[in-house]
Amino acid sequence: MALSITRASIERPVAVWLTIIFCVLGGYWGLNTVGRLEDPSFTLKTALIFVPYPGATAMEVEEEVADVVENALQQMKQLDRVESKSMPGMAQITVEIEMTYGPDEIPQVWDEMRRRISDIEGDLPAGAQPPIINDDFGDVYGMFYAVTTEGLSPSEQRDLATTLRLGLVGVVCGRGRNPTLRLWPTIFSGKIDVFPGDRRSRLISSIPSLAPA
Repeated sequence: MALSITRASIERPVAVWLTIIFCVLGGYWGLNTVGRLEDPSFTLKTALIFVPYPGATAMEVEEEVADVVENALQQMKQLDRVESKSMPGMAQITVEIEMTYGPDEIPQVWDEMRRRISDIEGDLPAGAQPPIINDDFGDVYGMFYAVTTEGLSPSEQRDLATTLRLGLVGVVCGRGRNPTLRLWPTIFSGKIDVFPGDRRSRLISSIPSLAPA
């Protein structure tokens, strides 16, 4: 086999040179067109929908909220899969779009999904809050907070930091450069007496972007 390839190369030098030139030009073209971003962009075809229903049981959430939202979403022709998770006081619906839709088509798909969700808001029970739709996972931001205290031992500082971490369960609401960080009202409502009342109010007023849920 090796001798056949060698003999054919000697007998047809023009074809060999054309193959080499084609490979070189193809490699040069590929080198100039390949993506070089450190974090290349990609489109996720998944969305999450949260519908708070305070005071409702998991069964009530499923029958009165999750089923209503699922029925509306199942009418979308772009839908690949939809599943819901019903919890006491909250419904979570996961939406997946078929892989055949490209990045340029996904925004229109999400707009249609939002319109369908908006159309069925009137069918939700009176106690249910407006659905929260998250279809943008492109940007992820992180923040670090340090806790400084006076008069506390290292173990007490660690306990305080642990209490703060457990109490600050945040959900970002809104889009753009100024999202709102809503806090689970464990600390700021006084259920955990980490701060005296006056220091708690000063802390809330000193951070305008933090609003008690």
